[in-house]
Amino acid sequence: MPDSNLLPFKVKKTFRLFNKTFEEGREFELHFLEVEVLINEGLVDIIPLNSVEYRKMFKEEKDSEKMLELGENFFHFARLSQKYLKEKSNQSDPDKKIYNDSASALRNFLRLRAEKILKLLLIENEKIEVHEEELRFISLISDEISKWIQFRESIIKGDRYEA
Repeated sequence: MPDSNLLPFKVKKTFRLFNKTFEEGREFELHFLEVEVLINEGLVDIIPLNSVEYRKMFKEEKDSEKMLELGENFFHFARLSQKYLKEKSNQSDPDKKIYNDSASALRNFLRLRAEKILKLLLIENEKIEVHEEELRFISLISDEISKWIQFRESIIKGDRYEA
């Protein structure tokens, strides 16, 4: 992925923008905010990153002691992907599989990265640099950890559970 704020997309319906024609079926890149507006208008679809790329990133992140350097663009792409790849029921089965595989691989990568960040922060008490977009993903993980801790405490206390 390029390091700029440009995101790739595929045109669903031909339209004109900035004195340029975007033809149906072709792929282009625009600023991530413009892509989000065009997706909301139903003019374009985000192009999912190949799930193989996410799996490769997952493996590199898992095998490395250090955090992978991710560009600003990655987090814009991840946010849009998670938002728009969830519901693709109107797609053909092969397309649905591509979207689902990509979204699952992205979630797995983000989950691993959040776990790694939490581990570094909580257990090893190391100072690390975290991208502000990652804080959103980490907060979701920490909510799940809080729920699990409360669940375990209620089991220990015997609240609402029978042996």
